Amino acid sequence: MFIDEAVRAIDFPCWPGEAGKPLTREQRLAKFFSCTRPVLAEGTAVRILDLVERLDMLPDVAEILDLARACHAQPDAS
Repeated sequence: MFIDEAVRAIDFPCWPGEAGKPLTREQRLAKFFSCTRPVLAEGTAVRILDLVERLDMLPDVAEILDLARACHAQPDAS
């Protein structure tokens, strides 16, 4: 409260990707590939994405970790 006992509110924007404004699938994929492109070959990034999208069906995350460790791979020449 303020000295005059008034209550004031500040409107904070909800940024894309926050709980109140989730990214669309297309936005998530664009962000994912923009992050992986510099460090993973495209095929590796696609495979990781496939595995992550069905994470609840995997027995463990070993393959994801193995693929992520391959970050020294050269990006596809496409």
